[in-house]
Amino acid sequence: MCNPYQHLSIDERETILVLSMQGLKTREIAGRLDRSPSTISRELRRNAACGAPYAAHTAQTLYALRRRRCKRNRRLDDAALTALVSEKLLLFWSPEQIAGRLAYKRKTRVISFVTIYRAIHKGALTGITRDCLRRRGRAYSLSATETRGRLHGYKTIRERPLGAENRSCYGHWEGDTMRGALNKGCLATFVERKSLFLVAGLMPDRKVATLNSAMERLFASFPPSLRRSFTVDHGNEFFGYRQVEVSLKTSVYFADPYSAWQRGRNENTNGLLRQYYPKKFDFGSVTQADIDRIVALLNHRPRKVLGFRTPAEVFPLHRLLHLH
Repeated sequence: MCNPYQHLSIDERETILVLSMQGLKTREIAGRLDRSPSTISRELRRNAACGAPYAAHTAQTLYALRRRRCKRNRRLDDAALTALVSEKLLLFWSPEQIAGRLAYKRKTRVISFVTIYRAIHKGALTGITRDCLRRRGRAYSLSATETRGRLHGYKTIRERPLGAENRSCYGHWEGDTMRGALNKGCLATFVERKSLFLVAGLMPDRKVATLNSAMERLFASFPPSLRRSFTVDHGNEFFGYRQVEVSLKTSVYFADPYSAWQRGRNENTNGLLRQYYPKKFDFGSVTQADIDRIVALLNHRPRKVLGFRTPAEVFPLHRLLHLH
């Protein structure tokens, strides 16, 4: 059956009209259109003009009218509320003070302070600028033109070699970092795509130089055939990838933003690590030797995707020069 959340098209409505005029039952029409019977029944009931038989054109018109009306009203569409918010901003009240005072007076949340900030930055409040804010911060810019903290000229995941994409050869890794308590320490984790073999390094922070040093330390002893590429996310710690490419003679590729599934093996393995190091864990309380012990446990745990072999059995350990 097709997507149950896809709206009926004008062509489908015309088909419903023809089939209903031929005397077909609702369930028979649904079968012809690969739709739910309730969808057809609701269409015939809701989109027929009062006292008139069902007509495709009328049905489409009524549908479009309801779609226009179903748009959710924004908080600041209320003129009285907008005037009140603007008045308080001109008195140099902060958005949080405005939102909090309204909630206190009316015994329920009226508007979020985030909504007020967003309206100010977008210029949606007449006569109100960032000058009304005590802390003005950076000028707001649309995501299409935002350049802070962004990469330029990097290789995307779609440029990875076929061997990395279909996992036909060893040496292609997925990388990420796991934050610790108060961001005082973290763990750099790398999972080999074909074998699920895990390599992890303890880091005091998530700075670019720290991450680069950790990668060089972890993979310096690996032969080139076992460090062909790395696929990482857009975390700032990976912005020094060019140094890694030079020092390890490898290639670094970036997954799409907000697409953790593109590094699914790494994300899943991080979930396994969280059994030992839950969120807000203080990585300052452990040593690299402690990390190596947990990594060894995971590398010797049988995995279903490997036919219940272990990553250590699948990964060609004999080709490594040094591995603890």
